[in-house]
Amino acid sequence: MLKSLLLKDQGLYKSQTLYTLNFNYDVIPVKLYDIYLDGKNDILFTCTTLIGLEDNCLQKYITLNNDELFLTPEQALEQLTVIQARQLSTLTDILQDKSAAFLNGKAFRKYAALYYKKQNVSSSIFDTRHDHIAIYDFLTTKDSLIKFCKFIKDAKFEKAVAEQRKNAQAEKERAILNDALNSMKV
Repeated sequence: MLKSLLLKDQGLYKSQTLYTLNFNYDVIPVKLYDIYLDGKNDILFTCTTLIGLEDNCLQKYITLNNDELFLTPEQALEQLTVIQARQLSTLTDILQDKSAAFLNGKAFRKYAALYYKKQNVSSSIFDTRHDHIAIYDFLTTKDSLIKFCKFIKDAKFEKAVAEQRKNAQAEKERAILNDALNSMKV
């Protein structure tokens, strides 16, 4: 009886075709199967769908809240801009925090100094191979950011290779010493 009242209050009925969006932003039709209250007294809807799911099962059940169900495909599409704006805002906030942490971090200063030296400093007046970059252009374009990130990646790779060589050399020396010491134990 409670379910009937909830449906009536929402202006809906069982087996009614409604619409929702999937994570690819496709509008998919669903049929209203059931309605219930969750622990927080939020109304949730169980719907069935045949479309928009990857595997080939005949029917899938999907639980949606009131904000995810629409009477027409057009209403669902109208919400797409609202959803994308909220997603963009969230990602922008996260990236802004990460960007600030990146730009204020010790690693950034270390690699920025190395990059500046590589790009702008030469030991010879005749060396024109370096790719000068002005401080006003540093990380202000996508291309500049990509070049700097590639530089960091390459520098880390070179450091890892040097560390491997150092460890291999130390292991080789340790093996020689062990062999020499073991041969004297006769």
